[in-house]
This record gives sequence, structure tokens and C-alpha cells, in this order.
Amino acid sequence: MIRIQFATERDRAQGNYLLATNTVVRRLRGQIFEIAERDQKILDEHQLHYTLVPIPDPCGSDDEVRNPLTVEL
Repeated sequence: MIRIQFATERDRAQGNYLLATNTVVRRLRGQIFEIAERDQKILDEHQLHYTLVPIPDPCGSDDEVRNPLTVEL
């Protein structure tokens, strides 16, 4: 999955329609869309302008070192 943001309002409206009718798309806050990498081809074929938005690393990862609970006896 990748995240994109359209360059213009016109591109966003057309891109949203194309993606919603041909693929699976998730719309996130801030006019950001999450699509499968292969779906970029649809946008490119219709010459829609967009930029890739990096996906932030999750915080609170399961790999974090955690302090165990202590009990005073």
C-alpha cells in the first residue's frame, strides 16, 4: 500500500472517482488516499498529478522494550 495526495482539486475529484469505481481506496484525513501500488497505473494513464506521502512508522511497536510490572511484597 502507498499513500498519495493529489496536486489539484480537479485531480483529486477525478482520481477519487477513478479509484472508487475501479479499485479499493481508503481516504484518510488531510485529503490523503491509500491505494495499492499497482493502482498508480490507473492514475498515470489518465495523467492525474499526485505526490507520494510517506507512511509514518507506527509508535508503540510490539518490538519496544517494556518494563514489567513490579510488586512489592
